Amino acid sequence: GNVIHALAEKRPHVPYRDAKLTRILQDTLGGNFKTTLVVTCSSAEAHFEETLSSMHFATRAKSVCNHVKMNFIYSAEQL
Repeated sequence: GNVIHALAEKRPHVPYRDAKLTRILQDTLGGNFKTTLVVTCSSAEAHFEETLSSMHFATRAKSVCNHVKMNFIYSAEQL
């Protein structure tokens, strides 16, 4: 949640190193990738709080904007 929150607010520092998962996904979160997020929700009342939390997270993640650009690989002759 901290990384997505920092990216959504466009903070100058993003705490990727706070968790192993965000460290691994550092290039895909706010980087040069198209990223898809799947949020699983339940209609069961017993899972209401978890579903609500997931929906809030998805709303924050939706506001993160990646700037995708094409990467080129040049041969020795082209350089």
